[in-house]
Amino acid sequence: MLQHLFTEKRIRYVEKRAYLQIEATSDDDEKIESFLALPISETDQPSMLVLESEKCFAFEKEQIELCKLLVTIYQHALRQMTLMEAALYRSERCALTGLYNYGYLTERLQDMELQLQQGELACVSTIILDIDHFKQLNDTYGHENGNLVLKQFASHLQTLVDDRYMLARYGGEEFVVLLPNTSSSEALEIAEHYRQRIEQLSFQLVVIEQQMKKRADVQITVSLGVASIPEHTVMSRDLIA
Repeated sequence: MLQHLFTEKRIRYVEKRAYLQIEATSDDDEKIESFLALPISETDQPSMLVLESEKCFAFEKEQIELCKLLVTIYQHALRQMTLMEAALYRSERCALTGLYNYGYLTERLQDMELQLQQGELACVSTIILDIDHFKQLNDTYGHENGNLVLKQFASHLQTLVDDRYMLARYGGEEFVVLLPNTSSSEALEIAEHYRQRIEQLSFQLVVIEQQMKKRADVQITVSLGVASIPEHTVMSRDLIA
């Protein structure tokens, strides 16, 4: 019965997941005479609308058509939501690194300033990281490899930055970490931890020499700065400066 609901690629998932779920949720004493299943989504985890009845031929044509209409409306809403989520992601993220971008960073800074004024936060610290001699790296290995370093660096930073904090690309080779309810002394210790870990990293690049591709391992260092509200300034727009 369920084999006709999805393409061959998704039948196995439905048989192992949805059908077992239907059996598990049915009362042992309940005798199902009518069963209606309408596919809803065609994602990696397909879903369906399932209706059951103890009556024979319980679902008439009008009811089935109504269910089809409801499923169509839901599918349209689901597609719209997916498009909106994708657009929101693109507006908030750096296309190269996938980190939050400058626009989202400034919005969060303003939100945190308001939370400070309302007493919801005691302090806010920020760490700005700047990759040292990045222009020299670009000149030596090319801008494509420079972008590769930025992507790898951002990925490493994500593993270093605690979930309580927010990481963003400020621009170029500069990155910012926002640390709510973290004093400047605590932020300084965290920044030093970042610095030590980063100088131990190795970035694998591909360079072309005499028309041959070769791998090059590159290490980088970073310069970091720390500032806090209200210790160094009371305005969020001055925090990074």
